[in-house]
Amino acid sequence: MDDGNPEGLREAKWPRIVPAMHELRALPTPLNLGEYATLASLSVLGSDWHVFVQPRLSMAQPDFVAVHPEFGVWVIEVKDWNPELYRAVGSSSGRWIEVFNGDQWVKRVSPRKQLQSYEKTFRERFFVDFLGAWVPHNGLRVLLVMPQYTRQQATDLLGTFPVVSGEDISQLADRLMLDPDAQLHPDRIAELLRWLDEPENVSDQRMPLILSTQAEEVARNSRGVARRRVRGPAGSGKSLALASRAIVLASQGKDVLIVTFNITLGHYLHDLCARAARQQRVSHWKIAVSFTNFHRLLSELMEQREELREEGVEWETWALQVLSRAYSEASHDLPTYDAILVDEGQDFESDWWRFLSTCLLRPNGEMLLAADRTQNLFDRSNWTATGSAGGGFTGPWVQLKGTYRTPVDLIPVIVEYAQKYLPAADLDLPTIERDHPALADAHEPTRRKWVNVAEEDIVDAAANEVVSLIRDIDGLSPSDIVLLTDHGIGMKIITELRSRGNDVISLFAPTEGDARRRLKRAFWAGSPGIKGCTIHSFKGWESKAVVCVPTAMGELELYVAMTRVKADPSRSAYLTVVNAVDSLREFKPRFEREILPSEVPALRGQTTLKF
Repeated sequence: MDDGNPEGLREAKWPRIVPAMHELRALPTPLNLGEYATLASLSVLGSDWHVFVQPRLSMAQPDFVAVHPEFGVWVIEVKDWNPELYRAVGSSSGRWIEVFNGDQWVKRVSPRKQLQSYEKTFRERFFVDFLGAWVPHNGLRVLLVMPQYTRQQATDLLGTFPVVSGEDISQLADRLMLDPDAQLHPDRIAELLRWLDEPENVSDQRMPLILSTQAEEVARNSRGVARRRVRGPAGSGKSLALASRAIVLASQGKDVLIVTFNITLGHYLHDLCARAARQQRVSHWKIAVSFTNFHRLLSELMEQREELREEGVEWETWALQVLSRAYSEASHDLPTYDAILVDEGQDFESDWWRFLSTCLLRPNGEMLLAADRTQNLFDRSNWTATGSAGGGFTGPWVQLKGTYRTPVDLIPVIVEYAQKYLPAADLDLPTIERDHPALADAHEPTRRKWVNVAEEDIVDAAANEVVSLIRDIDGLSPSDIVLLTDHGIGMKIITELRSRGNDVISLFAPTEGDARRRLKRAFWAGSPGIKGCTIHSFKGWESKAVVCVPTAMGELELYVAMTRVKADPSRSAYLTVVNAVDSLREFKPRFEREILPSEVPALRGQTTLKF
């Protein structure tokens, strides 16, 4: 069996298997030979089967899940173990498995326990009726596949546990169809399929980064400019260019530091770098590229400093003073880097940039700052405008034109909103350029919905809109839905969503502090569950389904939320605003209006849209 094109895996005859063959090779955990053999056996199932590869549900991630309206749900785990390296130890009253690690026999968690844990997760989530009773047992079954074992070897190791051995693997599909009476309600099947369907943020990790011509030049830096500042509207490719530049530098043996203001943006940039590294075939990038937010950087650098802070001096000011003195010592052992790249630079202070460039940057090093003036949520002074404020910039801004992430039919709405509600100065508004992919491929329309409600009804209304997306939109994974609002109302909405049986990954916490920081460090787009987040923490991210509740947001925050919607030619995007702010109510008809061809005339490279 060849890992590149496994024998017996007949791609043309697959049922609904996610992902497809070319995507299988790019899975974060590649399939081993036994898993390929199992998938080959599953490929003979009919088109009425749904087969998922490495799906994630809460903390459970079995190798395969097979779903059929009559034959029920099968959770399948594959152990491609060598029988010579595993043995059963103990008696029937106390039995465990040991594996030989080359030096000695060590205890190993039994696959029985692993599958029992998976079964419990699936059963509690989808196989309990509304009175709390279990549905019939045959609606959910687990199965272990051991391709290198004979029937007798499997029995000797695991007893009577249901196992498909290598002798029987060709009949695996027949094994799944022994009982045609699963007794599972169609609505439960539909809900299970929605939650098992792979989130787009996960499948994106197997796709190459597509950069505009201008963004590619930022990534290459063919002129070797030491300090650059790049700006452009949301979705113009600033983060993509920055991540690609980091991997180019890593391929040259450079040590790279990527710095952000908010904690969660680093996770997004890490995912972009992983995609760029696969694309450029740079295997050692994780050693060369470091990610941090600015205040965590200061905290880590200060951990070994023992100086006392003067009374009345803010911690940040004191830390910068202490560290600047430490770096000025010729014999210091503090970290330095060949390149420092800053994303969402409009959130930075000039002192932060000066500290990075004068202390952490090695001689002849490279600095890159990417910014969007329109998304200046923290109202920082525009110190990057000239080279005299400590930035060290000598040339003009590198201007990335065009908006490639935002759906094309949403761009006129966003521009109209910005021109109505945002200050006229310092706006980088979305545009459509001549190299926009929609010139070659027509994009599906965006589903835009604006709901004006009374403030006391906003929790139920927002939860209803999230649930309606899950229920009504085929092919939309709940894990791709993002709820954007503030902490107070956000906590109430996710509590309501959880009470309705939904999994939610949330950054909402009642007070600032360690609890919020821990949530942010654990927040990844690929995590299973509806995402709940503030717009400040989601800035720089993207999703195809956004529900925004601007109760405590200002006009700028709602603008940023609308720019988080991600387009794709092959499917629609979804943007819902649940609004209780009086000053915004009048924008509902403009938000939901039909976008005419005259506004986006065949996408022929118009500049900022005028209204």
